[in-house]
Amino acid sequence: MLSALAYGGSFGRPLLRHLCNQVKDAEERRRREKLSKFITASCGYAKRSSFPKCLTTPKTPPSGSGFILHHTQDGLFGDDAWFVAEYAETQVIGVADGVGGWRDYGVDASAFPKCLMKQCERVVNEGRFSASQPASILSRGFRDLYELKEPIIGSSTACIVVMDQCKREMYSANLGDSGCLVVRNGLVVHRTEEQQHFFNTPFQLAMVPPTHEFGHILSDT
Repeated sequence: MLSALAYGGSFGRPLLRHLCNQVKDAEERRRREKLSKFITASCGYAKRSSFPKCLTTPKTPPSGSGFILHHTQDGLFGDDAWFVAEYAETQVIGVADGVGGWRDYGVDASAFPKCLMKQCERVVNEGRFSASQPASILSRGFRDLYELKEPIIGSSTACIVVMDQCKREMYSANLGDSGCLVVRNGLVVHRTEEQQHFFNTPFQLAMVPPTHEFGHILSDT
């Protein structure tokens, strides 16, 4: 009888722990289901028919369409880039609008925004940010980009949006003429402000060739 009880006890403890873990997992799933979250979709097209090699292979365009569609797994549309990332109970969306004019100087205009968003995504994945300070994601991402061994020449505007899922609060940081809208019940309740030096010259993050004459470009530093 004692041996049977001992066997039953040794068998019952792991089973009890398993059941407790299942209950905890179910409670955690229910808690996370109640958290606010982003539901995202992306859409875009390239402005020109000639594409840099870094773009993914284009799909066949729809009949009669002037646009060429692209796979989105690289977070890139033409000269524009984006990312969606999560850390702990925070979700982050980033968009960078590349400056196509760099192509006139033989520079891949998509490289800078793509690498900038990759660095910002890395900042989020490593938890090096505060949800209430989305500008820190952008500044740290740009600093990390600046410290790469191979310089990435180009420029872009950028927008970062952060959702604190626990507090149900959203924060945004915007540079240039990128931006975001908050629409509630069909009404725009929040809109980021554009920042421009003058018409069609928005504020930008940029890396220029070392030999470039800074007197020929606008600079805030």
